[in-house]
Amino acid sequence: MPFTSFDNVSIALHILYPVNLAQNVLTTGLITWKILRQHQFSTSIGLVSTDRISLINVTRIMVESALIYTVELIFLIILHFANSPVEFIVQAALFPSIGQLGKAKKTRKLTAAESQQGKAE
Repeated sequence: MPFTSFDNVSIALHILYPVNLAQNVLTTGLITWKILRQHQFSTSIGLVSTDRISLINVTRIMVESALIYTVELIFLIILHFANSPVEFIVQAALFPSIGQLGKAKKTRKLTAAESQQGKAE
């Protein structure tokens, strides 16, 4: 039977945050790379963005949003391996910050669209 002793469970718990951090960094990096490649391809063939938000702004918004979660995960990893009870406070703050990321993305998109519109006028 796997996970019959606390030692086996603690091993699984110790790899949880680092694996989550690696997954977050890899997926964000790959998505960013794909968007930037598409932007380079589009500009190399002469396509000009007609909408108010460019692919560079989309990439910037995505990376900034992912950075908040990544920094919190780094704090969690440090606190977890230091056996600090502060880990649970940061862990409790993780969920509200994820919820706020959606609102922040919408706000940034609106701000970027308004600034692009102001430049066009």
